[in-house]
Amino acid sequence: MFKCANCNKSFTKKYNLTRHSRESCLEKVRNDNNSGPTKIPKKVFNNLDTYCECCEIHVNNKMYQAHLRTLKHKNNCELELRNDVMILKRTFKSRIVSYRVYGKSTLSINVNEFLNELKSKVLNLVEENIERLNAIKFNVELYGEYFLQTKELLEIKSFNTRYKEACKSDNLDNILQELFAILEKKCSEFQERDSGWALSKLLYLEVNICKYNPIRASSYLSLPREIGKRKAVLNIKNQDNMCFKWCILAHLHPVHWRNHRYRVQHYTPFADELLFDNLAFPISLKDIKIFENLNNISVNVYGLETIFKKSGENVCEVVGPLHHTSQKRNIHVNLLLISNNFGQTHYCLIHNMSRLLNSQLNKNTHAKYFCDGCLVYFHSQFNLDKHQQHDCNHIYTKLPTTNLIQDKTGNLRPENILKFENYGKKLKVPFVVYADFECILQPISFSKPNPQESFTVKSFKHNPYSFAYFIKCSFDDSLSKFYTYRGPDCARIFIETLTYDCEKIYSEYFVTPKPMNDLTFEQKFEFKNAKCCHICLNEFEPNSQIVRDHCHLTGQFRGAAHGVCNLNFQLPHFIPVFFHNLSNYDAHLFIKELACNHKNINVIAQNKEKYITFTTNISMIKIVVIFYLNLHLTRKHNKTIIIRLDISFLYLHKQLKFKIRDFVVINIKYLNLVNKRNHFLKIFFQSSAQKKLCITQKRDKKASLEYQKNLAIYFTHF
Repeated sequence: MFKCANCNKSFTKKYNLTRHSRESCLEKVRNDNNSGPTKIPKKVFNNLDTYCECCEIHVNNKMYQAHLRTLKHKNNCELELRNDVMILKRTFKSRIVSYRVYGKSTLSINVNEFLNELKSKVLNLVEENIERLNAIKFNVELYGEYFLQTKELLEIKSFNTRYKEACKSDNLDNILQELFAILEKKCSEFQERDSGWALSKLLYLEVNICKYNPIRASSYLSLPREIGKRKAVLNIKNQDNMCFKWCILAHLHPVHWRNHRYRVQHYTPFADELLFDNLAFPISLKDIKIFENLNNISVNVYGLETIFKKSGENVCEVVGPLHHTSQKRNIHVNLLLISNNFGQTHYCLIHNMSRLLNSQLNKNTHAKYFCDGCLVYFHSQFNLDKHQQHDCNHIYTKLPTTNLIQDKTGNLRPENILKFENYGKKLKVPFVVYADFECILQPISFSKPNPQESFTVKSFKHNPYSFAYFIKCSFDDSLSKFYTYRGPDCARIFIETLTYDCEKIYSEYFVTPKPMNDLTFEQKFEFKNAKCCHICLNEFEPNSQIVRDHCHLTGQFRGAAHGVCNLNFQLPHFIPVFFHNLSNYDAHLFIKELACNHKNINVIAQNKEKYITFTTNISMIKIVVIFYLNLHLTRKHNKTIIIRLDISFLYLHKQLKFKIRDFVVINIKYLNLVNKRNHFLKIFFQSSAQKKLCITQKRDKKASLEYQKNLAIYFTHF
């Protein structure tokens, strides 16, 4: 063990003791500060604190970034740039800069007028930074003073937008109009959300600008072995950042492979043929569009992806295109973009697309003709030309970058990191419907078909004679409801009754949220001592807005949450309706009636005849009804379906007027065969005198004795 001489703290390794003595030993710092004749105690700061020169305070390193975003720090950093325009901070050699723009009117509450007044000033700032940085990303944030009359509180609140890319060729006026429209919408939604906050005055607009540097390709990198051995890609060994330029020239001026065509010296005599005005090397994917317009050359760029095979090996496969030309020209070039683990990228020339991609598909050695738009291949040039003229959708892949984007909670995160943000999806659906139809098979008479031609014999027509649905409530089982109907016009009555029940559910439980119940002592203690948000599970920061989250259906307190998370944690405004066999059967029984009553129907189709789901709005209100195919119940016996849906025998006893033992007999003894079901229903509704006659006149002459025995059980039971 190694012990610190100043504070007697022990360490198992010597380098840990050395680091402790150098960086974080507080006793050593106190001794150094107390040396000398003075006895005035001094505040101790260690290397974990950062001194903010603007605010003249020490801030912990973990909280320093949060401190930079506070209004107190921004107000202290404010420096006047010109009239009504202040600069707040510059970092990374002014590649990240923030501005604050003030309006002339100090009591304005009209958001549209306030933003239009500042538009010219913001436009000038954006244009100046584009001139300086070539390409930027920027967002705007509107600050206002809001008053809460119930508690007599006055607070400053802000609304921001996502970061937007902008370069010299973009229409900045249209981009600003889009951002201002987002701000105006957020302000109006905040006041209409029954929050109680009223806008007192608009303060200023902040503009955050950072340099935009998309993916760029530069000097030489070697090809992966499995790609290089296909002899389909030319990798030029350049020592500069102009690999894109040399690849285009290699396509325009091909060199025989025996003459070392990978050497740059073959293409330097033609270096002045191409125009690269206002383009900086290395060329990024965003700049390729400008190059195409300058030189009348179309370019597609593909990428590589490492895939783990079942055999246990990693294989490189071609993906993309990462960049797809908007217009294929007479001169077309295909490039391959490769990279290494250090973030370096490099362009290579694809001179044989068929040879590059053939082994990726199968072991067939015949030539394939690939579409430059979507990588679909054909076995002849004629079919490829036909596809490119009519069918190609020109699909391309957009690669995520490390640029910061704003998530739904208002925090910044890298674009290439996925994070779950739809916290509202964690809530249970309040109501769900399970439904089913039953049909009687009506025989169809038909003439004898011609055996010399193909034909289809239609034996039965399916006429719906009954339906039932069960509305299950997730938060109060007493609100669950079972409804059944047997008679004519089943499809129409099903749509009408289901529509009525959905409208009733929406008006009673979705329109007006239930206020929060009074908190108990334990709940108040839990809220006061909460360290993290119960929705996103992130810790609260000192400047976080902490609110009480409650269920809008029951009024129960759920926990402490961020203000933004609470606003996004809303009830799902839709009611799912599950069918056992929607796509193949039930949908055909009522889809026409649904289309007559509800004009707007959105479908997810498996093909022209089968729909996986379809969605409709109920009576111009905001509730959405979604019809689903219940995959969990596919190919299961009827008894299993009843158990899965958890339908109570009590509901069936009230609605069907059967005894419980009657219901059990039907589900256990009932044979799930179409012809036998049809035969049983005929017998069930006939008199007892006719039942014996039907048994002797059955169509199925080879019926088993067990089936006849089951029919006898039904007759004696009912």
